[in-house]
Amino acid sequence: MLAISVACNLFGWPVWPAAVLAWLATLRLFRTLPRTSRRQAGTLFAAGLLLWGVALVRGTPYPLLEALTINQSLLMMFAGVSFLTMATPMATKNPQRPGSMIGTMLGAHLFGAAINLSVVFLFGERMQREGKLTRSQALILGRGFTAAAAWSPFFVAMGVALTYAPGLNYLNLGSPQNSEKIVR
Repeated sequence: MLAISVACNLFGWPVWPAAVLAWLATLRLFRTLPRTSRRQAGTLFAAGLLLWGVALVRGTPYPLLEALTINQSLLMMFAGVSFLTMATPMATKNPQRPGSMIGTMLGAHLFGAAINLSVVFLFGERMQREGKLTRSQALILGRGFTAAAAWSPFFVAMGVALTYAPGLNYLNLGSPQNSEKIVR
């Protein structure tokens, strides 16, 4: 799904083949979820179908294909998180190594800029000893990750905003003309 999604986005192809694979994977893995998670996911899915049906009855022109593919770019981003374990810097595995603090901070910062909060959990799991992080380890991870918020357009909130606001030009969001319009 991830490879096809990336290819579709790079070459401007339709994303429905990747979406079909994502839905098939969801159906295949649904049975492996714990009962509570299955119940929650099933309830949300049923509510979504019901509300989509109501919208269609009320005349909202929203084709099924678009409904099935709208979150594909977000799925790509989440699927990319699974590759983080291969890219985790060695510095997180051996905190006594020279330069490990800088390596950990840079790793949390750069991966966090594109992949988001899961980087903090991944690095934290690799660094912990006896189920705990030291205060300095937690500070390094937190500061390295949050510093990326100052410049990275890849944080989930930005991805969601761009997904659900088609045509949005995020470079103009901070302009003084737009902030005056928002206040009014």
